[in-house]
Amino acid sequence: MQLKGLAPRTVEAYLCMIRLLAQWADEDPAALGEERVRDYFLHLVRVRSYAPQTLRQARAALRCFFIEMLGRREWRVRHFGYLSAV
Repeated sequence: MQLKGLAPRTVEAYLCMIRLLAQWADEDPAALGEERVRDYFLHLVRVRSYAPQTLRQARAALRCFFIEMLGRREWRVRHFGYLSAV
């Protein structure tokens, strides 16, 4: 993430979001499929009541993790319908 030029606080926030996903899933986030990630975002919306800005940050963090870091370019993390308005 640092090689991508992200600010230290952004890196810290992204890592926090990835850790929260790992805790929620109780497994390595790199092993999660799109369906589980969608379920996680639904959890953030329905249970955690995340504000729109926090959802945008979570989406950016997980998009960076799955698409940029893990190379899953076919993923649609950025296209979740319920996040398109966020």
